[in-house]
Amino acid sequence: MSERIETQRDYRKFIRDDGRLNVRLIPRAVYVEMVKAHQRRDDVIDRVFDAHFLLWDLKNLQRTAEAEGRDVSRADLVREVMGELSDDDWAEWLDPVYDLQETEGWIRRQ
Repeated sequence: MSERIETQRDYRKFIRDDGRLNVRLIPRAVYVEMVKAHQRRDDVIDRVFDAHFLLWDLKNLQRTAEAEGRDVSRADLVREVMGELSDDDWAEWLDPVYDLQETEGWIRRQ
């Protein structure tokens, strides 16, 4: 990652009005790496699912998908559940993008 600029960042600038991450403000390559990194980390999945009681959510989502006849993998279901989580864990990727946006203006990057 690039050198961090020591400033107080307002990560809410990355959040849409509905509370979800505005991925259009993040270059696609950065966002894809953010997602891939978390998809590969069993420790993140285990920690999150255990600490936040999300295993029940995952199993419930799986039952719902099966009842609806959706053919989805467990990895897809994990991504659905994780899509509902807080965006606080993205700072490692968002810090350099935040600095870029502050320097060049908050514009679409995709």
